[in-house]
Amino acid sequence: MKSTSRGGRVALALIAALFCLGLASPAAANEIWVEPALAPAGQAMGNWAVTNLMNWGADTQEAHFSFAVPDNLQSFSGAKVVLISGTTATTTYDVNLSVSRQGKRYSYITRSKLGSALALTQNIVQEVNISSVFPETLQAGVDYVTVKFEAHDPKANILGLRVSYVGPAGPPGPTGPTGPRGPRGLAGLMGSTGPAGPSGTAGPQGPPGLTGPSGPQGLSGPPGPMGLTGPRGPKGDSGLPGSPGPSGPMGLTGPQGPSGLSGSAGPAGPKGDTGSQGLQGPAGTTGPQGLTGSPGPSGPQGNPGSPGATGPQGPMGLSGPQGPMGLTGSQGPSGLSGPAGPAGPQGDTGSPGPMGETGPPGPQGDSGLPGYPGPPGPQGPTGPQGPAGSGTNPLRLGALRWYGGMDFSCTRPVAPSPWAICFDGGYMYVTNDGGTVDVLYSSAAGADRMGQSVISITVGAFPRAIISDGANIWVANQSSNNVMKIKPYEDWAIDTFSTGMSSPAGLAFDGARIWVANPGNNTVVSFKPDGTGQITYDAATYSLNSPFKLIFDGTYIWVSNTGGNNVSMIRASDGAFIKTVPTALSPTNLAFDGASVWVACWDANKLTQIRASDGAWVRDVDTVSSPNDVLFDGTAIWVASLGAGGIYRHNPQDGSLLSSYALNNSAGMAFDGLRVWIANYGGNTVTIK
Repeated sequence: MKSTSRGGRVALALIAALFCLGLASPAAANEIWVEPALAPAGQAMGNWAVTNLMNWGADTQEAHFSFAVPDNLQSFSGAKVVLISGTTATTTYDVNLSVSRQGKRYSYITRSKLGSALALTQNIVQEVNISSVFPETLQAGVDYVTVKFEAHDPKANILGLRVSYVGPAGPPGPTGPTGPRGPRGLAGLMGSTGPAGPSGTAGPQGPPGLTGPSGPQGLSGPPGPMGLTGPRGPKGDSGLPGSPGPSGPMGLTGPQGPSGLSGSAGPAGPKGDTGSQGLQGPAGTTGPQGLTGSPGPSGPQGNPGSPGATGPQGPMGLSGPQGPMGLTGSQGPSGLSGPAGPAGPQGDTGSPGPMGETGPPGPQGDSGLPGYPGPPGPQGPTGPQGPAGSGTNPLRLGALRWYGGMDFSCTRPVAPSPWAICFDGGYMYVTNDGGTVDVLYSSAAGADRMGQSVISITVGAFPRAIISDGANIWVANQSSNNVMKIKPYEDWAIDTFSTGMSSPAGLAFDGARIWVANPGNNTVVSFKPDGTGQITYDAATYSLNSPFKLIFDGTYIWVSNTGGNNVSMIRASDGAFIKTVPTALSPTNLAFDGASVWVACWDANKLTQIRASDGAWVRDVDTVSSPNDVLFDGTAIWVASLGAGGIYRHNPQDGSLLSSYALNNSAGMAFDGLRVWIANYGGNTVTIK
């Protein structure tokens, strides 16, 4: 027997039990798992012996569970018995409970619930809620609980008991590293507008805005009165005078030169005696000037004589050459400026001129291309916890689908001969034989824009596979022998990788590496999204024979070998080869539903179902002729046919046919979380259902 001990020491065997069935169920934060008691024991706990009475084939299957109430229990939340049935039936169950306190064998509390209805579904893990037989209060670290459960059906296989409780909050753990950005989720519905909040306090004044253009000149207002004149400042000191230059001889008068700075005047000589006035003779030619004689002493002032008659003026003598300019004296320092007088009052502003008429608006420019969806915003606060679910739903492990039935269908045109489709969380991407990728709005854009073109991107020849890694789009160009990475967040830039590529036909992404199937050289290669760290998986080691398509199931890479009529199972974490699994003839595309891998087999007109946990063959299912692609949307397995031009939908539980649709040579498919997109190779359209 495995059970809990004090302090929450529990054997959590539920995860292992569910993985054996290809399922996984997340454990609650405070939950204990109790396995049925094994083999008879010589001791009793409560009212029943600690033993397991599972009698395979008997009319009643019985199991006992015993556990100690954890030390950290604050309140009891619930208890569920987990079982799986080998048949579908309606029966009843009994449950008895005994609580022992402080290690004593006698029962402190005894309760029963008998004859309750139980609906069993074949090969489905179910939970039976037995919380009502538990007491409302259990003493932490003191009480021991024993449960006896009886299912009145011979094929009810009882796996264990889940007990959940509320414990004290633990200290916050360290912040984990940020994971890679996931694809953009679908837009939620617009919430109603909340009431207006109170006005906040005024913030600080922002910086002044840029100066706007000047308006028209207004009429001039009347001038204001003249301001008072300020007092005159003191005069500055005069500069030192320059020394006078020597006088040169008088030469002929040359052309007028620029005026030089005036030198300081020399001292005045003594005045000579005035001679008597002679008669005015005729004017003679001007002789050269003689040397200046020494002035004589001043005589007494004589009486003025009568003026003589004025003779004719003689001709102007030739000007002598200009003497050299005297040295300029150094300029004295400027005097201090007097203080400015106070400004007069400003005059009144004139009235503004009339506003000019508004010009007509210019024509509207063409709309630019829409930008790529931005990165996801920060995560909002956690909402209140919802009510407990009715049980485990294994279908959610493969793909989540929260929408209604098949009540919608429309068709959109694309480039000729569309082949493969993928979804990156924002847009749909469709390849075609012309070597381009059409980018379309997905269902999240609404019915009016869904399927409309965003942009067309040129790639290589015959792009036969396309996937998204959450940030980039990868295209395998079969006739160009390369793989291209399209980067939507970098204006649709493209990187090309060709090393080791030979007719690449299949792509997959495992969260860390890109995987490529090369039927041209019987290899599979993988590398990091930046193109580094390439690894080659050869045909001999990995049993590859015309490897065509790939898929990742969270643990393994599955490769369809079209020439070998099988699939190769490779562990993604270390590249270890696990096994090959036989399929029907000519396996092509693959899909994963959370528990099984489904393989479309072209020449056999069949689907092969393989259990993903251990690679066991499950069944072959008849399907549409020439199946080319296969898809799981969370509810059904979809199969597209190039030969019959139609779509089949199968039940993932047993492969039975659910419905079919007649379309025009369907090639590839993709699911955008709301609708399935189908490429109609012969119709040059995509159908959206």
